[in-house]
Amino acid sequence: MAGNALTRYLASTKNIVGSVLGLGAAAVTVPTDLAGDWWPAAVVGLYAVGAAVAPGARRRGGLATGTQATQALIVDLRTELQRLVDQTDKSSNRLPEEGYLAFHRVVAVLRDILQRAEQLATSPDDLHVVQRTVRDYLPTSLQAYLNLPGSYARDAPGAEGRTPAQELTHQMQVLEQRLGSVQSAIYAGDAQTLTDQGRFLEEKFHHDGPTPGSHIDRP
Repeated sequence: MAGNALTRYLASTKNIVGSVLGLGAAAVTVPTDLAGDWWPAAVVGLYAVGAAVAPGARRRGGLATGTQATQALIVDLRTELQRLVDQTDKSSNRLPEEGYLAFHRVVAVLRDILQRAEQLATSPDDLHVVQRTVRDYLPTSLQAYLNLPGSYARDAPGAEGRTPAQELTHQMQVLEQRLGSVQSAIYAGDAQTLTDQGRFLEEKFHHDGPTPGSHIDRP
């Protein structure tokens, strides 16, 4: 362990910067006798200065910082989702009933997922899907529909054979299905954690044997 620590330090930025300054001091003071008998102290001093000002190695704290950034993102997504819900509710009379209900089903799934920040933070792909849904997919679909005149949105057939109202409902259902898979993956992870805990308890208490006093001999 000590050897590993020494090896890491020798290869560190601190040692490299300190060595460069120390060697520079030696190159100047020794040939010119600029520091006299004090040249070793000058070399050591400049080495110490270089090692002190050079950045240290990045440790696992960087991982904690990343986790903190993810937690902050999830808090922001909750806030943005609630803002989107408030805005959509104000325009509910302009939305098709099925599409509006499907939108709120998507919101319910998103809220459940965002309550499980720790599990979500372990899956960048799922987090990306959630982020894009809140910030792009949902608001884009809703706004595109609200931009249409009411009669056209209800009755005009689109390129896919669906009216805009049906298309909005369809898009909400697609999002609900995709987010449902994210939700299921989180649940599966929780279930696996529970199973692992069960195995641990079985092994621990099976090998430890019965608790003293749990069996009482009867006459």
